[in-house]
Amino acid sequence: MIHLAALVHNNNPDATMVVYMNENYHLTKELAEKSKTEGVNQFIFFSTMSVLGLDGEVGNQVIINNKTLTKPTTSYGISKLHAEEMLGEI
Repeated sequence: MIHLAALVHNNNPDATMVVYMNENYHLTKELAEKSKTEGVNQFIFFSTMSVLGLDGEVGNQVIINNKTLTKPTTSYGISKLHAEEMLGEI
């Protein structure tokens, strides 16, 4: 299962944190739990660089590895990070 659906910060600029959590966390949780119940062996979740809270700039190298801290600064990034953490528990 590949899960790509999400409310992104530019889909609805007036969205509240509750809307982001409903779309990016709760629906992801329902889908992951249903997938597990139905015997899906792999659940591939596409997250976002927004969970890192980093801004890139052309010409400036940013190195990201397993020691890079998560520190989202937007409702979008926060909701996707919560989804990542929840999936780790499932």
